[in-house]
Amino acid sequence: MRRILCLLAATGLLLCCCGCQNSGRNQSYTVPVAFSADINVTHGALTFDAVFSIDANGTAVTQIQSPAAVEGLEITQTAENCSFGFLGFSLDAPETLLPDTAFAKLLYAVLETLRDNTRYVVSAQGDEVVYSGMTADGEAFTLTQSKADGTLRALTMDGQKLTVIFSNFQTSA
Repeated sequence: MRRILCLLAATGLLLCCCGCQNSGRNQSYTVPVAFSADINVTHGALTFDAVFSIDANGTAVTQIQSPAAVEGLEITQTAENCSFGFLGFSLDAPETLLPDTAFAKLLYAVLETLRDNTRYVVSAQGDEVVYSGMTADGEAFTLTQSKADGTLRALTMDGQKLTVIFSNFQTSA
């Protein structure tokens, strides 16, 4: 009986130690604050390619590359406002005028959630780090990141039918 109790106690201690080690490792994963990347966006029936960047101050810029009909459209967003530039014209507006379902607003909301370090959990799965959470507006998301080099791979928001695939990922200072 004593051997069984010792074996159970040792197993329990081992499980506790492994659990603590894993939770500490998860806390070390972070999404870069400032980066740029090529993105391929599918939002419902809409698909396009763009260059996306966000700086340390939280200003995000999306430059549409294709399809040709909207090539050159530039969306700049901060927490307070957004602006659109196209064919030499620009429109500045408060962030609240951007529709809640606009891909730029959704992507920005996910990155703000991760910057605020709120409303998400982190797990390590294979060669990826997975961030699962909810934006301030209650939109569920999943963001995957490479364990090896920290590059973002994909963002999905099933409720919005949004998928963003990242490539040519570069961190900024």
